[in-house]
Amino acid sequence: DYKVTGVQTCALPILNTQILNTIAEADSNAYFATMLITRNDIAQSLVDLDVTGAEVKGIIDAISSTTQYNLLSAQLTPSDLFVNPDTTIIMHHKYLITDHSEITSDPQLWVGSHNWSTNANTRNDENSLVIHDANLVNQYYQELDRKSTRLNSSHLVISYAVFCLK
Repeated sequence: DYKVTGVQTCALPILNTQILNTIAEADSNAYFATMLITRNDIAQSLVDLDVTGAEVKGIIDAISSTTQYNLLSAQLTPSDLFVNPDTTIIMHHKYLITDHSEITSDPQLWVGSHNWSTNANTRNDENSLVIHDANLVNQYYQELDRKSTRLNSSHLVISYAVFCLK
């Protein structure tokens, strides 16, 4: 059995604000996996965090003219920004991990149904959680690390993790 402590629930209209706050509160690292990022403010916050010397890495589903891929790829190295190479599946995760290795900080996991887009914030019925729990943050980090290692090794399969809480 595992008990999660420090859970915040978030709903419209503050979801994008909560993503930005989670990024802003990061001290040393931020890792993300999301289908897409169309909001410039979220992409710019990740770039700004990287400029401070924090480690920023991410996985996105695809590159398109409506996403902020160009902004991210101009700052993050190819080994820090991965794109799902398999167009037959959708990488539909939506999570952000901060300070996973800094237990004395405030390791956080932002996870929810919310794409990082204006439509998701203004038109859809979305929800998310911000979890302040080092153990759970580490579990999500381990899965993201496995995915990015596979992508970096040119494997085309992205596994999907299921996390069960009791």
